[in-house]
Amino acid sequence: MKFKKIRIGRKVIKVEVADYFLKKIKGLMFRSSLSKDSGMLFVFDQEGYHSIWMLGMRFSIDIIWIDERKKVVDFVENARPSFNTYIPKEKARYVLEVNSGFVKKNKIKIGSGIKL
Repeated sequence: MKFKKIRIGRKVIKVEVADYFLKKIKGLMFRSSLSKDSGMLFVFDQEGYHSIWMLGMRFSIDIIWIDERKKVVDFVENARPSFNTYIPKEKARYVLEVNSGFVKKNKIKIGSGIKL
């Protein structure tokens, strides 16, 4: 597993990097939680409408889509475990999954920057 610290808005968090196919497919599936101030960063080869499905999830998350310029282009708050798939409104290169409430608590908005 690869870990990295990133800054999103004014918050620094530790993320697990999902940058290969099987890691992206599994994601946070079957885990019981995420540590405070941590997340999973999905890295794609190119921008696209990269969807996130909630199959096998055991807790709610916030999902944040980030473009090549490292700006937030969309997010979903409090995505609950279900059969739902979430698709961004804009193309993104990265998807960040964090604990539910992160977006609101850290005042993340469309256009917020991320530093990898």
